[in-house]
Amino acid sequence: MTGADYERELKGILSGDQSTLMATTRRFTLEERAGYFLTTKRHVLVVRGAGSLGFDLVALRGTWAFPIEVKSSLVERIGFSENARVTEQIAAYRRECAAADVLPLYAFRLKRANGDPWRLFAGLYAADPIPTEGLGRLLVTTGKVPKVETTERGNSLLNWNKGLPLHRFLHYLLDRDG
Repeated sequence: MTGADYERELKGILSGDQSTLMATTRRFTLEERAGYFLTTKRHVLVVRGAGSLGFDLVALRGTWAFPIEVKSSLVERIGFSENARVTEQIAAYRRECAAADVLPLYAFRLKRANGDPWRLFAGLYAADPIPTEGLGRLLVTTGKVPKVETTERGNSLLNWNKGLPLHRFLHYLLDRDG
């Protein structure tokens, strides 16, 4: 599968698409499956980003919105390169989100993972200000969504093992009883 395939998969999950949910969750635990299937009861509008907006998807529901950058890998750690174009793209993405006071998310899909393959990270670093409005502040300050790590050289790093599983994120956002 390509990066665009994983974007479509995440869009299908968040949108509550039955065929995507059935295909994705067939080897999940009951808890993981329940989190994913909450999207069939609590609709989330998901829009794919066009061109070079700096993010792949935007998830919207009620009073919250999350721009999402989708990453996938066969290995558990993704280090963002020192490539000037990539560095500027990340900086522009973060500036746009800060200006709009929204919490940017990175969704990391580990290929060939057992169980829930998606992990989420706040597109913020330890020194970054937390969005002052809405749910973004709540998610980061309560420790629900871990921030992106940085290497000794200052590059961004996603460590799948330290991310928030997507099913837990969905339980937190969508489960009115939980």
